[in-house]
Amino acid sequence: MKTLVDREGLIFSPPQLGCVLYLPGLPGGAGKIYDRSLCGNRGTITGATWIQLPSGVWCLSFDGQDDFVDCGVTTALNFTSEDFTVKLWVCRDTSGDAGLITRGQYKVDGWMLATQNQNKLDFRTFQSNEQQIQVGSTMLSSGTWYHVVASRAGSSATLYLNGKDDTGTPVSLTDPTGNTNRTLRLASQTGGPSSPDWPLAGDLALVAIYNRAWTALDVQNNFNQEKHLFGVW
Repeated sequence: MKTLVDREGLIFSPPQLGCVLYLPGLPGGAGKIYDRSLCGNRGTITGATWIQLPSGVWCLSFDGQDDFVDCGVTTALNFTSEDFTVKLWVCRDTSGDAGLITRGQYKVDGWMLATQNQNKLDFRTFQSNEQQIQVGSTMLSSGTWYHVVASRAGSSATLYLNGKDDTGTPVSLTDPTGNTNRTLRLASQTGGPSSPDWPLAGDLALVAIYNRAWTALDVQNNFNQEKHLFGVW
């Protein structure tokens, strides 16, 4: 019979090639979440609480009001190429706008992976008070775990939901790589003087960022490796 320690050894295997942020969520105390990539980007937790799934996975639960995780200025995310990948698991308590992971400032610079009021995924880039938004196709349900990936290659991003392409009408996105030394935040956007924070009411787990674009096979392999941890088949 596998113990919890045994299961954690299976869950927290070394991340794939090109990983620059990996937050598997094993509590480390003192309100921190620790990066298990080679880049050492830990996050400071504000308000959010730890929960553990039956599989042994630790998740952060956010109240939809003022909870978030601040990962600070992560220079490992100063990519020299437009190609990168953002991956996470999310279970929302309520529908509507929610920032899942953001780097930079809303409509000023950077990028964000979120859900919007149509309850679909969206990946957006910001530059000079403008934004371009790649929207997903599927309506997400509350109380359900989803494997979410945004894989950006050049000026386009492909959205994946539970291992399958969920990209809507293709959109040309601005290049966010010139916006260096910006704050990374989980469960909200970093905001601005006149913009909402888009707080998440729900849970996040196994957040990761890669400095390369994942292929459809990469996404499917990762989903297959992790889906049993969240009761998704």
